Amino acid sequence: MRIQCPRCRTAFDAVAGRAATCPECGFEARAPRTHEAHQEFIPVDASEVPVHRPPPRRRRVHVTRERIAIGLAINILVPGLGTLLADRKSEGWGQLVLFLVGLATIPFLVGLALAPAAWVWALVSSIQHLVEYDRTPTPHRH
Repeated sequence: MRIQCPRCRTAFDAVAGRAATCPECGFEARAPRTHEAHQEFIPVDASEVPVHRPPPRRRRVHVTRERIAIGLAINILVPGLGTLLADRKSEGWGQLVLFLVGLATIPFLVGLALAPAAWVWALVSSIQHLVEYDRTPTPHRH
């Protein structure tokens, strides 16, 4: 594999995935593996290695019993919105989308089944979330 030194731009041959030293300036680096061929030559010197940071994690919302109860009350008005507030994102989005599709399809009579189904699903999931919260022992809860 032919690579180019990032320091002096001299081209030289190197074995894929192995350390290589530039014949011109002595810069030591690892040649990219074949699946990394589109990337530039990777330095071996620790001070020159780019730091790989994992993607940032989604900040977890501290869910309290009060937050779940408020979510239940909101779910009575807008199914799914209260579930989102209680940090159950995928379930909440599913309920909200089902409810909105149900509202949009009421003229076709399909919505007469979808909207109430989303409402019942949201209420049942909020009540189940409250029961799970009460059953889960945690040392920090009073």
